[in-house]
Amino acid sequence: MASANRSRFFSTREVLDALDGDSGSELEVNSDSEGEEEDSDDAQAPDYGDSGSDYEPEASGSGNQHASTDISDNESDTVTAIPANAPKRKRDASPAPSSDSPSSRSPSPQPRDPVQARGRGSVRTRGGGVRVRGRGRGRGVGGGRAGRIAPPQRAWDGDPAELPDLPAFTGDPKVNLDFGDGFPTALEVVAKFLDQDFFRHVKEQSNLFHRQKKQSGKRYSVNSYVETHQTVTIADLKIFLAILIHMGLVKKPHIRDYWSMKGVNKTTFAKSIMPRNMWCSILSMLHVADNTHYIPRGQDGHDPLYKMRPITDMFLQKFRDAVSPTREISLDEGTCAFKGRVSFRVYNKDKPEKWGIKLYEVCESKGGYCFEFEVFTGRENQQTQDITYHTVMRLCDPHLDKGHILYMDRYYSSPKLYDELWNRGTVATGTVMANRKGLPPHVKDKLRNKGDIVAWREGSLLCLKWKDRKDVLILSTQHNNATQQVMVRAQGGRRPKQKPVAIQNYNDFMSGVDLSDQMMQYYAFKRKTLKWWKKLFFHMIYLALVNARCFYNKLLAAKGDGKVALKPFLEDVCEQLVESAGVDRDDDDIDDGDAARLVARHFPSQIPPTDKKQKPTRQCKVCFAQAQHQRRVENRGRPDNRRKETSYWCEECGVALCAVPCFRLFHTVKNYHLI
Repeated sequence: MASANRSRFFSTREVLDALDGDSGSELEVNSDSEGEEEDSDDAQAPDYGDSGSDYEPEASGSGNQHASTDISDNESDTVTAIPANAPKRKRDASPAPSSDSPSSRSPSPQPRDPVQARGRGSVRTRGGGVRVRGRGRGRGVGGGRAGRIAPPQRAWDGDPAELPDLPAFTGDPKVNLDFGDGFPTALEVVAKFLDQDFFRHVKEQSNLFHRQKKQSGKRYSVNSYVETHQTVTIADLKIFLAILIHMGLVKKPHIRDYWSMKGVNKTTFAKSIMPRNMWCSILSMLHVADNTHYIPRGQDGHDPLYKMRPITDMFLQKFRDAVSPTREISLDEGTCAFKGRVSFRVYNKDKPEKWGIKLYEVCESKGGYCFEFEVFTGRENQQTQDITYHTVMRLCDPHLDKGHILYMDRYYSSPKLYDELWNRGTVATGTVMANRKGLPPHVKDKLRNKGDIVAWREGSLLCLKWKDRKDVLILSTQHNNATQQVMVRAQGGRRPKQKPVAIQNYNDFMSGVDLSDQMMQYYAFKRKTLKWWKKLFFHMIYLALVNARCFYNKLLAAKGDGKVALKPFLEDVCEQLVESAGVDRDDDDIDDGDAARLVARHFPSQIPPTDKKQKPTRQCKVCFAQAQHQRRVENRGRPDNRRKETSYWCEECGVALCAVPCFRLFHTVKNYHLI
């Protein structure tokens, strides 16, 4: 049997020179057979065996052997030259030809056949033939990647110890809303986000939806919400929102429990301001967009976010206008929990709410105020290439060229993005995946010892790798490879540790979005619903409330006071919403002590003398309650030395009170501590 030809490996340069027709660059195919015969024109067609090869050589009357070469687009330095029409040859006893013999040399390669050029390369079969393998994408004639120019490789030959010249910060961090001369209440701050336009829009769309349901021709039960629903007013929506906040503050398993009269479950707030059926009816008829203009999925002009578009656009504009952000900002994704059916639902195992609707958010690194967001509606509605790159540039576009420092995680970071941000006057820092294009060639090499650092620099871009419990890879356009000593928690107490400055700053300033998400989870309204847009609607309301609390803290900081916690802030908003709606609380909401205090007749008198004091004094109950409230809301636990003594009291109540104005407040106002 004839033995198959063997072909040696040639370098890429040799093949390219041969393909260019250089007479001095012929490819030599060495054969280990001796005394091979040359094929004649009428030679029998070669037998390629029964190896299942799908390659059939082109019929030709020429006896020349053409070297078939394939240059793949990988990083290999050599290619294999395989004879195109390689027949089986018989071995004879004649001596091997000399190196100058024509039979030992192959003529200059000819252009490849288009069929043979397909795939990643050619392989020899057991019978001596060749077959094409690969994905079927062209690499030569008619190929899909033919003519594509590879991006230039980065040198990464800069000095990692060098610090880049950062662009100057030209922004002006401040609040952009005016409240007049006095200090605003919590509701006045919330009203800048949930204003009359918001309530008016929800009222109009909800009433429109109810009319459409009534006119649809369907038959509903006489006790259904469609039949019993009353026209909604702005005051009704304010009460609805107050109860919604109350449900987040007071957790109960079922909505009906908030109106329950059983002793264990009894809470009177919701019952005193709105009947249960009315609240549930508003929830059922709630709407924010006209269904008659909705374009179904799959048709031109379809908007996946149509049912929430008016609210998201309204809130985004208000969030932007209210605050000029600080220099350090962070970008990350948040999640609106939802397990129902919607085309753009996502799963994120690292989030507390793993199933839901994803939102890209840009927040202040300290405080968590969200001033940019975008709802993810599926990959088919985004760019097909460099999705994360375009997402970051789109979100940050209104804030570029101002010298901001943007922090992001490994999902978004890439050298291409950081270069573009640097060209737009924005600094960036963040962890990065090791397989991103443009990183140093040895970035995937493992570090041996804990605390080891290796860094590369290319222009303003620093790539740093640090060994902690595992390798940490970070990109930055503001740092060098310097380290600093920090105190970390460990067994036996806190201990010092050397950590790169870039990683320490990333830990300090990356948590803006996480802080906003954390605040929203504490007192969120979490109820099951089949409507994804209702989940997102309540999520956006709580995002507005959390932003209002951040805004309120900015005003307190400007005044020199401490921060307000989220819970007392929401409690004040809830109470003031009810008051602004003009609703008188039912008597059921007043306990026996309050009823006696607010209804019975009371008169001030001097505190009677004691054995030790002829003119005794006591601390005023109203002044003390107001001071406690101020300490809880504004100073957040700081000691308050304010103490006001009075010599007057109410004998019927047994409470010491200032004659003016505390006595009147105590007996006429239920929540006198809020005055």
